[in-house]
Amino acid sequence: MSSMYERLMELPLFKGMSINDLSLLLEKTPLEFDQLPPGSSILRAGEEYDRVCFLLSGEANAHYQLFNGQLTLIQRVAGGMVLCADRLMGLNTEVPCDVVAHSTVGVMFISKKHYLALLEMNRIFLVNYLNYISFKSQMRMDSIRWFSFGSLDEFCRYSWRTAGERRVVSTTWRMHPDFLLRVTGLTKEELEAQISQTAEKENVDVSYLGENLCITYTGHRPD
Repeated sequence: MSSMYERLMELPLFKGMSINDLSLLLEKTPLEFDQLPPGSSILRAGEEYDRVCFLLSGEANAHYQLFNGQLTLIQRVAGGMVLCADRLMGLNTEVPCDVVAHSTVGVMFISKKHYLALLEMNRIFLVNYLNYISFKSQMRMDSIRWFSFGSLDEFCRYSWRTAGERRVVSTTWRMHPDFLLRVTGLTKEELEAQISQTAEKENVDVSYLGENLCITYTGHRPD
C-alpha cells in the first residue's frame, strides 16, 4: 500500500504531502485504476473533462490539432503526470487533445465531484492545483512571444508552448510545407534551407509522410 502512496506523491498535484495526509484524503475518495494496452484511447478531444486523469506509468501520445487542423502536434509524455486537468473548470471544459497509449500504461481517474472535495479538504492539494493551472496558462501566454515568427525554429517553439506539458519525451510537428510558408513568411528556398539546418541537429529527425513534413524533437523542449 505504501508503494502506491509513494507513487501518488510523485504526481504534481500530490507534491508535498505526507503518506499520512494522503491516506486521510484518499480514504473518502474513490479512485479508479486501469491498465491499458498500446493504442488504447485514454482521453478523446472534444469530450467533457469530467474526471481528472493521471498517467501513472508507461508513455502516451497527446495529439493536438492546431491552426484549424493544418498542424498536428504530437507530444509523447511519460508516466508521473496529470493530463489536461486545466480543463476541469472554466469556460472551456472540453478535452483539448486525443491521448492514446504509446506503450502499456497505468492510469488513475478521480471524478470531478470528488476532486473538488479534495481541493476543499487540503491546502497543499489546492496550492498544487493552482500551481498547475498557473504553469499551463503561463506557457500559453509566453507563446505570444513567438507569434510573429519568421523562422522554422520560432514556429516550433510557439506551437510547443501552446500545448506544452511536463515530462515530454518527444514532440512531433506534422504539416504541409505550404502551411509553413504561409505562417513563417519565408520563401520556398529559405524554408528548404532551414529544414536542412534543422535536420542536422543531433536531437531532431526530419521526414515526410506523404506530402506532409514531420519534424520530431527528442527531449523536453525544442532548442
